[in-house]
Amino acid sequence: MDASTAIIALVFIGFVTIPFVFLSRNLRSKDKQLLTTFDQVAKQENLRISQKEFWDGKYGIGIDPEGHKLLYIKKKGDSIQKVLVDLSEVEKCRILNKSRSVRTHNTASKVIDFLGLALTFSNSAREDQALEFYNVDESLTLGKELLLTEKWLKLINAK
Repeated sequence: MDASTAIIALVFIGFVTIPFVFLSRNLRSKDKQLLTTFDQVAKQENLRISQKEFWDGKYGIGIDPEGHKLLYIKKKGDSIQKVLVDLSEVEKCRILNKSRSVRTHNTASKVIDFLGLALTFSNSAREDQALEFYNVDESLTLGKELLLTEKWLKLINAK
C-alpha cells in the first residue's frame, strides 16, 4: 500500500467515525443533564432513589424502596413530564406494546410504534397510568427499551 492510498483510507475512516463520536458524546451529555434533573426532582420529593435508569437522553425512572415510590420523568424540549407513583396503590403493572406488521417483498416484519408500562391501581376509579419508554414519533431506533420495560415490570410487580 502506498502513502496516498493510506492517507485516503485514513480520511475516509475519519469521515465515517467522527459523526458517531459526536453523537455518542451528545447523548452522554443529555443523559448527564437528565440525571441532574432527575436527582433534583427526587430531592424535592424527599425520595431516596436506590435504583434508576436513563435512556435516549430524555427518559428516566427510579424507585425508592423505603418510601414505596416510583419516579418517572420524560424530557421533551424544555418541558419535563414528572410522574410520581405510590407503589402501595399499584395493583399490577403490565407492558404496553403497540406494534404493527409491515410487509416488504415476501417477508413480514413487526414494527414497534410504542413501548411502555401501564400501572393499574387498586382504586378502580383511578385510571391506568402509562409510562412511555419508546415512541416511534420521537425516536428513530429502538435500543435497550425492550429490556428496560421487562426489568422495571418485574421490579414494580415485586414491590
